Amino acid sequence: MSSSEEPQSYSVSEAVKMSGKSEATVRRQIGGKLAEVEGAGPTRITAASLVVWCDELRRRAPAPLEPIVERSGTVDELAALQSRIGALEHANENLSAVNLRLATENEQLRHTVQSLRQAHVILTDELGTYTSPGIPDN
Repeated sequence: MSSSEEPQSYSVSEAVKMSGKSEATVRRQIGGKLAEVEGAGPTRITAASLVVWCDELRRRAPAPLEPIVERSGTVDELAALQSRIGALEHANENLSAVNLRLATENEQLRHTVQSLRQAHVILTDELGTYTSPGIPDN
């Protein structure tokens, strides 16, 4: 085979590089979407099935994000954006404080419930010793 010809099969590691998927994913697809070359020592994948699978992966892939374009705004727009960022950071701090307060309150309530359950068990055990009928000793 000359260097200008395409190989008729690829190794699993070559398929991993071409598809961008993990080795485990490529191996799972063998026998399904990827055809294995019969009689090859190490696992080899047919070129045709690999090309079809890679094309399918590219079609299913999400569209790339549009590049961010630098945009210069007026001083007023930039000031408004800075003000908005400051307001959002302040709101985030307030929500963090509320979240911390609620987590603390939740922990206190959980502790209270545990204490009440323990007290209930102790009281019912003690009550049972006074109310259970005595067995006569003959």
